[in-house]
Amino acid sequence: MAAILEYRLTGGSTNSDPNNSLGGVMSDTSIDSSTAMNNLFDNVTPDEASNGDVEYRAIDLYNSGDASGELIEMWIDSKTSSPDTQLEIAYDDSAKDGSDADSECHTSSWSGEAVADEGTAPSNSTSGFIQHLSDSKLAMPTSQKIPPSEAVRVWVKRVVDSGAANTPSDSATLAIQYA
Repeated sequence: MAAILEYRLTGGSTNSDPNNSLGGVMSDTSIDSSTAMNNLFDNVTPDEASNGDVEYRAIDLYNSGDASGELIEMWIDSKTSSPDTQLEIAYDDSAKDGSDADSECHTSSWSGEAVADEGTAPSNSTSGFIQHLSDSKLAMPTSQKIPPSEAVRVWVKRVVDSGAANTPSDSATLAIQYA
């Protein structure tokens, strides 16, 4: 079998609540990229729409296959459906579990950075938050491979502009490609 990369929540091995996907240990719960972004973040409240809001979530790209995933790139395949919101992504390069000094991969028991709440920015997203689209994909380090049963961490940032209009079911889609 080849590499199979899947999106996993964070926040502890039993976490199934996207609102608690704020880093720490990888969850056993997988999320579907085509529907998850609508459910990864909570609904925008009237106060958040009026004043603007920035929130963060941590997800892991977990390899459930039996071969290493290589040449990994991630991007926002479809922008948010609201003109008043956007997603940005950043790679967390601190995810070393100690098994390989050159690897940013981690196992399911690694306890990476966890932020205090959804409004707190992570400090380990050194690639910088950018709205990576299909013409500007977020490339994992060129030496990066995700071995079987290991993962890499990506932080997702949602920005809500002040004065945002009500948009029911605001959604977006993330995509990854790999060899």
